Amino acid sequence: MEKVTDAASGDTLPSLAYTTGEVNSADGTVIGYRRVGHGPGLILVHGGMMASQGFMKLATSLADNFTVYVPDRRGRGRSGPHGPAYCLERESEDMRALVEHSGAQNIFGLSSGAIVALQSALAMPDVLRNVALYEPPLAIGTFSPVAWVPRYERELAAGNLAGAMVTVFKGTGDTSFLNYVPRFLLVPLLRLAIESDARDILPGDVPIKALIPTMHYDA
Repeated sequence: MEKVTDAASGDTLPSLAYTTGEVNSADGTVIGYRRVGHGPGLILVHGGMMASQGFMKLATSLADNFTVYVPDRRGRGRSGPHGPAYCLERESEDMRALVEHSGAQNIFGLSSGAIVALQSALAMPDVLRNVALYEPPLAIGTFSPVAWVPRYERELAAGNLAGAMVTVFKGTGDTSFLNYVPRFLLVPLLRLAIESDARDILPGDVPIKALIPTMHYDA
C-alpha cells in the first residue's frame, strides 16, 4: 500500500497498490496507465496540469466496484509525447486503444479530460455506455475557456512557471482559495511549492513543473 495526497486538504491517505500497463494508440504513441480494483472496467481521464497520480484517491474509492484504469494523457508520465499532429482526435484514439484493451464501458472525465471523454463517447457510442463529466470547459455565452492563454504562453516562454500556473488558476475559474489570493503573493508561494514538489515527488509520479507546460496542449 502506498500513500497519496488529497490535493484539497493536503492529508496523506492510504491507496491500494496498483499495477501498470500500456497500449499503443492508432498513431503508435504509447499510452501508459495505472490499474486498480476489480469489476466492470472504468476509465478515469484526468484534467489539465495533472497526470494519473492525481486520480489515485478516486480510483481507490471506486476499486471495490470497478476495475479502474487511469491513463497518463499524452505528454505525461508513462505515455509518449503529444506529437506534431496532436489534436482532440488523437486523444480520442488514445482512449479507444485503452477501451479495446480493457473492455471498459464506463468513462469519467475532469475538466479538459471531460472534453476527451465526451469526444471518445461520441466516437464510440456503442461501446461507452456510461459517461460522467465534471466541469468540462465549454464556451457558454460570453465565457471563453481559453482567454487566459496569451498571458500563459508569454510567461511560459519566459520560464516563469509559477506565473503561468497562477494564470491558469485565475483564467480557468479555479474555485479553490488560490483564486482569491492576489497574484503578487501567489506567484512566490507557488514558486516555492513547485520546488518543494520536485524534491518530494514519489517514484512514478510527474512533478508539477513538468505538467504546467502541458496546458499549452489542453488549450
